[in-house]
Amino acid sequence: MIDLQSGNAIQKLQGEKADILGSQVVRYDRSHDEIILDQTDNPTPTAKLQLPVGSISLMNAASVSEDLSSLAIGVPGGGAVFQTSVGKRIAQVENLEGSVV
Repeated sequence: MIDLQSGNAIQKLQGEKADILGSQVVRYDRSHDEIILDQTDNPTPTAKLQLPVGSISLMNAASVSEDLSSLAIGVPGGGAVFQTSVGKRIAQVENLEGSVV
């Protein structure tokens, strides 16, 4: 990841997909089937959500709440919102055709 203002590398993102909002980063690590929340200024993950094996297809969109308490994920055909502290799905959307984050 590169800071566009300074041109300096901030950190290398591990994972297949990632989304950044301010200093917050949400990424999917397919090799460990995890959704990982962290911040650009701290390489130690804030939270990890272990997914059941084979449970997620390639993400189209992902967004995390400002306080990192919830995570929204959009995949082809659907989406869901998770409470990160317990890894519980709190909402689900089916027949999702597009998303704006």
